[in-house]
Amino acid sequence: MITTAVRDVVCSIASGYSRIMIKTVEAIIGTDGVVRLLEPIPLATARRALVTILDEEPVAHPNETALLSEAALADWNRPEEDAAWAHLQSGK
Repeated sequence: MITTAVRDVVCSIASGYSRIMIKTVEAIIGTDGVVRLLEPIPLATARRALVTILDEEPVAHPNETALLSEAALADWNRPEEDAAWAHLQSGK
């Protein structure tokens, strides 16, 4: 399972010290074979892509990392926390 929707990896090629950008994005492949990206990818020109098919069903919530961290951050959702940080919020 991919835990982050997008991962950027910068690789150095030893022979020419060139840098290439590899971007991994999450997608869903329908039973008809059509690939649907879960987010737009702005590109200046057409690019080649490799598709890796995982042996698992699509997740119901593509933003699962945010959902999983909700319980850990619940302690911050209190009036005391709001008061402590109020001086940093504009308009308050």
